[in-house]
Amino acid sequence: MKSDTLSFPGVRDAVSRIIALLARSSEEPSVTDISLLSNGEVAIRANTFLQCSKQPWLAEDWAGGMVALLGIPPWMEKPRRLAALIKVIEIGKRRFRCVWSCHRRGEELAIRPLPNSILSPEALGLPDVLTDTVTALSGGLILICGPTGAGKSWSMASLMRHRAERRGGKYITLESPIEFLHDNTERAIFHQREIGEDVATYALGLEEALIQNPDFIGVQELRDKASAETALAAALSGHLVMATLHAHDAASAAERYATLMEAILDQKSSSMQTLSLALELIVAMRLLPGHGGLVPVFDIITLRESPTAAKRIPKLMSMIANGQANALRNEQVTGRQSGMITFEQCILKRMTEGVLLV
Repeated sequence: MKSDTLSFPGVRDAVSRIIALLARSSEEPSVTDISLLSNGEVAIRANTFLQCSKQPWLAEDWAGGMVALLGIPPWMEKPRRLAALIKVIEIGKRRFRCVWSCHRRGEELAIRPLPNSILSPEALGLPDVLTDTVTALSGGLILICGPTGAGKSWSMASLMRHRAERRGGKYITLESPIEFLHDNTERAIFHQREIGEDVATYALGLEEALIQNPDFIGVQELRDKASAETALAAALSGHLVMATLHAHDAASAAERYATLMEAILDQKSSSMQTLSLALELIVAMRLLPGHGGLVPVFDIITLRESPTAAKRIPKLMSMIANGQANALRNEQVTGRQSGMITFEQCILKRMTEGVLLV
C-alpha cells in the first residue's frame, strides 16, 4: 500500500479497520475465504461452512479502503470495468489474494488468505505417489484437477518446491496472479511470470518457456484452446509440464482437456490419442470438512506401475486414447499398488481414520 494513498483524509482509519478485520478473520487455520461487501456485510468460510455478519462501519469505509488496498479504484476506470480485478496484496507478513467484482447490489471483495510459507507435501497431506512421481519425471504432462478452492495452487507450489529441493533445476511458472513466492537456491532457480504483467497470455508464456531451457513448467490454469495445445506440445517435446484444470475427477480429465482444445467430432479421437502419449499423472482433489479443519481427498490415475518405472502402462494409454472413462475408473479401483485411488476409496479411508465430519 502506498504511503501517499494512506495520507488521504479518512483512508488511513478505513484501512486500519479493514486490516484488523482481516487479521482477526484469518487467525484460524480453518478459514479459507473472506467476503467483504460494500453494504457492510461480511461472510467468512471456515471448514467449508459460511458464517455471515453485518459490519455497518464497512459500508462507510468501503471507498477509502478499496483505494488503499487495490490502487486505482476499479469503479473509476475508463471505460468502466466489466470484469473482476484479481490482485495479491501484502499486509504485514501475510499475503491475500483479492478478487474485486461488482454485482446488482454493489461490490464485493473476495479474499483468500495465503500461507506465510510454502507448505510441505506432508503438511498438505499429499500422497507419496504425487511427490515421488513429480520428483522422478523429467518430461510429460501432469494434471491437477478440481473446483476452485480445492487446493490446486497450494499443491502445485508444494510439489515444485519439493522437486527443486531434491533435483534442483530451472522452474518457469505462468500464473494469474502470482500467489506463492519461490526463492532461488544454490541448485534451483524460479522464473515466475504473471499473466498481464510479465507476459500477455498463457499460450505466449508457454511458447517462450520452450526456448528458455526449463526443467519444469508450471501453468496455474489451462483456460483456452491455445494454452491447452501449447502445454501439450511442450510435454510432447520432452519438457515436464504441470498444469491445473477444472475437471470433476481424474478419469474425465482427458476428455475435458480435449474439449478445452475445442476438438470437433472428427478430431477428438486424434486429440485423445495425442494426450495419451503425454499424460503421466492425473490427480483430482477436493477439500472436505474435518474435525481439525479441512481434509483433502484424492482421485488419482498414474500411467506408470511405479514413479520410477521406465515404461508406461499401454492398457491405460489405450483407454485414454479411446475416451474410455468408465474403464479408467475400474482400473483405479484395482490399481492401489501403483498409487491409484478413487474419491470413494479415499473418503472411506478418511472416515475409517475418524478425521471427517459425518
